[in-house]
Amino acid sequence: MEALVPVLEVVEKAVQRSGRSNQRKGHAIKQISVGSGVLREVRPTLERICQEQNLEETAIIAVLVDRVPYKVDERDVKQELFEALAAAAWQLRLIVLDDGTPHLHATKAIIQQAVDQARGTSLLVSVGGGTLTDIGKMTSLALDGIPHVVVQTAASVDGFTDDVSVILIDGVKRTVPSRWPDVVLADVDVVREAPEHLNQAGFGELMSMFVAPADWRAAELFGMDDSFDPSMVRMLEYVGTGIEEWSSGLRDGLTDSTAALTRALAVRGVATGLAGTTALLSGAEHLISHMLDMYNASVGLPTGAHGAQVGVGSLVAACMWERFFDLALEDQWPTISKLDEAVYRNRVEAAFGHMSSDGQIVAECWKDQSAKIDRWNSNIDRIRHVFSHESDWLHELRQMVMTPQQMAINLRNAGAPTSFADLGVSPDLSEWVVRNCGYMRNRLTVVDLLDFTNSWTDQDAHEIVRNAESWATAYV
Repeated sequence: MEALVPVLEVVEKAVQRSGRSNQRKGHAIKQISVGSGVLREVRPTLERICQEQNLEETAIIAVLVDRVPYKVDERDVKQELFEALAAAAWQLRLIVLDDGTPHLHATKAIIQQAVDQARGTSLLVSVGGGTLTDIGKMTSLALDGIPHVVVQTAASVDGFTDDVSVILIDGVKRTVPSRWPDVVLADVDVVREAPEHLNQAGFGELMSMFVAPADWRAAELFGMDDSFDPSMVRMLEYVGTGIEEWSSGLRDGLTDSTAALTRALAVRGVATGLAGTTALLSGAEHLISHMLDMYNASVGLPTGAHGAQVGVGSLVAACMWERFFDLALEDQWPTISKLDEAVYRNRVEAAFGHMSSDGQIVAECWKDQSAKIDRWNSNIDRIRHVFSHESDWLHELRQMVMTPQQMAINLRNAGAPTSFADLGVSPDLSEWVVRNCGYMRNRLTVVDLLDFTNSWTDQDAHEIVRNAESWATAYV
């Protein structure tokens, strides 16, 4: 079965241009298949891996699933897959994970449960969405890197093809190192039938690639991050081409649009691993999502759909960049000076002091914010020089950022949330999130560029939220 899109071809071309290796921690993805009928590849893929690993025909294969049903034309995907594998000579060990909630969470307890039940097996197959895949990657890592085949059932995140996992620790999502899967198989007929909100969240996640790379590049320009790699950005540009044409097909569940989204997310996942940093795809828009998660956790509410929040955050970040570019056109840069730690310590305390009685959140955020301030101050001469030569780099950053208008159109065409209201977030909470999001992580983004140049007040945040809202509602 020929995949519809040459995912690894795109990756390898970018790798060759960058001089990097498509391998970290002694491991690399060997196969990514995206297309119609890819489920038929599962058994041949396992046979090939068993042969490569010199495993006996009686090898024990663990099949990791949750209780979510996956159907295509009323056919039970998991049941058919299990029956097809059972017809082979292998021993199968079905592991059904259930934490007693409607949607499985990747907690330490659930991961340990998966590890314990998969112990002694030769190969792991995970069948499910992003959470199940994250559990599978952690399980493979814990079992000395046994081969892991991912059968993807939704296009909700880019984590199917990266080498990290998002797990829930004390109610807060954390990204931790795990292991790239050996093979990712995404049957678009299955993905197309996933709940609508999952693929729409995946599209929201996708939109960060039209704002976050500018944050990454700016951080390098100002001496705040030396990891920038233009070949990784070009890889994203390739899969982002034509998004305006296929995004509306997601609302209608079209196969070609589903395949395009699945491919783009797959390339994103690999790109993050190759770059060695999430900064490539995680800028101000992800801070907005993290802030919403942090708030919800502090008041005992469930966290929202990450990709949906990132999509709304991407529109807000595009509006932030638009303001930054407007200030440049108006030549309104103030004198670039060192930052006063006491001022920012007070801001962090004001932003987060009410969220925990023990001060733990303030301490954690201040640790990152103070490190960012130290690096800014130590690079102040370079920063002043860069700002005084804006004609050398401003156009480059503009080219990396999608306009708020086009961002809103794409989100709306795909049926994805476009505003805080779509997420059920109140105006007061949305303004708190946008105003303070720069204070929670040690990574320079556009919100810091506004803040550190005295262009970021309560009123500025209010105007950014209102501007994003106006673009979001313009295409209802």
